Amino acid sequence: MFAGCTHEPAVALAERLIDILPRGLSRVFYSDNGSTAVEAAVKMAVQYWRNRGQAQRTRVVALHHAYHGDTVGAMSVSEESIFTAAFSPLTFPVVRAAAPHCYRCPLGLERATCGIACSDDLDAQLRQHADTVAAVVVEPMLQGAGGMIVWPAEFLSGVRALCDRHGVLLIADEVLTGFGRTGRLFAIEHYDVEPDLITVAKSIAAGLPRSSL
Repeated sequence: MFAGCTHEPAVALAERLIDILPRGLSRVFYSDNGSTAVEAAVKMAVQYWRNRGQAQRTRVVALHHAYHGDTVGAMSVSEESIFTAAFSPLTFPVVRAAAPHCYRCPLGLERATCGIACSDDLDAQLRQHADTVAAVVVEPMLQGAGGMIVWPAEFLSGVRALCDRHGVLLIADEVLTGFGRTGRLFAIEHYDVEPDLITVAKSIAAGLPRSSL
């Protein structure tokens, strides 16, 4: 976090990132790591609505099986687990929606005929809470710590459509999946979906310290 200062390498990196990020993303905010990137994205979503005169939009919708980091806000939007239980008094409540899990379908359906019915839960949650929701946060294509759950392509396209329908922002957490780890530069490119905010971190350097590049 530069606190209003800058320097040439930071500007150069930001410009290179903007050149390769999904369409529509034209600003870069530096933080410390993946967890704080998610925290910053959530704060930006909340501040966006406050700046637009809708300060009641403070809720975040997150998915089951999610993992977004170990800081307090990132734990809040992650699935509750034995790793977060000790810190539950510190976390904030989120709206939780079903994630696609074709191997263990929460609805007991078969992928060939399911029609991506699991997305109906997100639709229902947004219908109920849309006026107070700032953003939906997802790990596009692959939920890693949740069990290496690979999504059907239609689910993420449906998330984008539901966010548009209900007027909420979409945060794509690509800390795990960004920079070629799924076969494309960003996982979201498999679905030709444009997020409103994207988080990247260790994936910029493949998880290696800069001295190893």
